[in-house]
Amino acid sequence: MLAETPIPQAQNTRSNQTCHTKNTTLNNTLPNTNNNQPTNTKFVMNTTQFKRLPYGNSDFRSIRTENYAYVDKTRFIEILERENNKNNFFIRPRKFGKSLFFSMLSYYYDINHAGQFEQLFGDLYIGQHPTSERNNYAILEFDFSGLDTSNEDRFVISFSQRIQNVVQLFFSRYENIFKDAKTFIQQIDAGNLGIMALEKAFRAARANNIKIYVIIDEYDHFANDLIAMGNRYGKDFYKMMIT
Repeated sequence: MLAETPIPQAQNTRSNQTCHTKNTTLNNTLPNTNNNQPTNTKFVMNTTQFKRLPYGNSDFRSIRTENYAYVDKTRFIEILERENNKNNFFIRPRKFGKSLFFSMLSYYYDINHAGQFEQLFGDLYIGQHPTSERNNYAILEFDFSGLDTSNEDRFVISFSQRIQNVVQLFFSRYENIFKDAKTFIQQIDAGNLGIMALEKAFRAARANNIKIYVIIDEYDHFANDLIAMGNRYGKDFYKMMIT
């Protein structure tokens, strides 16, 4: 049964100061009131520069490299790794930062971003306390927003196609790991494998001794629509789709 993963209160820490003061020196020429001769005077102005708020931006790398403010949530990484249940289900209202948190997890665990670890995490909590699992996975990341839930048949097609596209992108991203990645992509496309494309990804990972980290975002988008559809037609479409 899916349950909410206990999440402790957010730490009141930041990766860095969200603003800093800049001294600007201005040269100006003013008359000397004693002898009417001009004199050079310097004015020093203090201007405060604030980091931008990342409204609508849930890409962790963009926020960390483009001078956006970021509240450090990386302490939760080691907490999650200590959980007995490795399948964690996050229940939070919309706009509570779930997508940004998943993006942060993706960059932390992705083997392809090992070279960027110091840039992205160096001054954060997890950068000072890295776990043994850092940059040790191939990331299989699903975003289920925008699926066609207008009716049952269209949803099945839309859902299957989304999974197929994600698996093809997975092989494309990790061509450096899977030597047959291009062949797998062609086979998936030619066979229109849909959901069955997942088995090809898992088999390839096992054959190459690669661990996969699966992230599923925007799950509630289609789930809420299916529940509403079932209420309209007297069927439990949601249960039918997940069983």
